[in-house]
Amino acid sequence: FEMFGDELDGYQQLTIYVEDPVSVQNVYDRISALPELKGKTLKLSIDTDEYDVVSTPLESLQKLVNTTIVMIAVVSVAILTLLLTLWIRGRKKEIGILLSIGKSKANIILQLFTETFVVAVIAFVASVPFSNLIAAKAGAFLVSQVTTGTANLNVKIDAAYLFPLYLIGMLLIAVSVIASSWTVVCSKPKDILAKYE
Repeated sequence: FEMFGDELDGYQQLTIYVEDPVSVQNVYDRISALPELKGKTLKLSIDTDEYDVVSTPLESLQKLVNTTIVMIAVVSVAILTLLLTLWIRGRKKEIGILLSIGKSKANIILQLFTETFVVAVIAFVASVPFSNLIAAKAGAFLVSQVTTGTANLNVKIDAAYLFPLYLIGMLLIAVSVIASSWTVVCSKPKDILAKYE
């Protein structure tokens, strides 16, 4: 209201937009408490129709995404553990030799994790453009479901959300590496190498 100064009296209607719809009530309360408006016949109203039309499908989409993430995480760990088990069994002789020359179990598991980590980093980097593409498609779909009053909806993946997601991914990879390598690494070197004589 400072920008209008004394000219505010000449306006019959003033529309205020907020960047975050969650703060609408806070803005409403602050405007109502302004001393310049005391004793004036000003009617304040909040119109969130456009936001409600967009937020309802977004909330449904959020629930769907959360459920999908949990399902994908469980299935991914199962598949990754299976693939790593097959991969590590193919390297039993190598692991047996490493154990026989004095390499510790922790070092072998760390080596397997490092190799898997390198592949994961490449996958994580490749996932960034794909996730932005999917976000753009989701935004276009939501706009098509909304009334014609909404011209555009910009949906993008915030980098702040990617870090925890990648951290969870690394944790799942670590669990898979340990689960798939434990039986081989805990075997005695002579038992492993005896099968190859």
